[in-house]
Amino acid sequence: MVNELHQFDENSFFYLLDDNERKLVKERMREEHFPLGKHVFRENDSDERLYIVEKGAVSLIKSLGSDLHKTILIAPKGSIFGEFSFIDGGTRSATALASDDTILLGLDRKDFDLLNREFPEIGTKLYNNLLHTVTLRIRNTTEAHWRTIENVIKNEKWINPDVG
Repeated sequence: MVNELHQFDENSFFYLLDDNERKLVKERMREEHFPLGKHVFRENDSDERLYIVEKGAVSLIKSLGSDLHKTILIAPKGSIFGEFSFIDGGTRSATALASDDTILLGLDRKDFDLLNREFPEIGTKLYNNLLHTVTLRIRNTTEAHWRTIENVIKNEKWINPDVG
């Protein structure tokens, strides 16, 4: 099962920002165009950029082995992705691939840090929005994980009724 993000104002990177604050943030973002099938980034890349889908969609794909890949998320217009590396400076946990002709807004961590120093109120709002997004994703991932375990246990009982 692939999770598809849906755009809701409360889940947006710009939630809680007024028009002037949104303008200040967007001035620090870079518009990038990706045709269908082009990589935005690859799993294990080093990059501290956060993205917002302005147009199109991006598939986030996790490598599960040498020839096995799983689409774990489809990020449509309005979605945030790349937030883990943006927050912790670690490598990319999945590959991002344009699944349509796509326009993204990218925000580098260093530009965000400068904005946060200059406008700490905006930085606090953006941090809270990111925290909300990450929390929702962790909850969804945890629920999916437990459903998978439950299905494995049910299947094991069906195949081998002697299992607990």
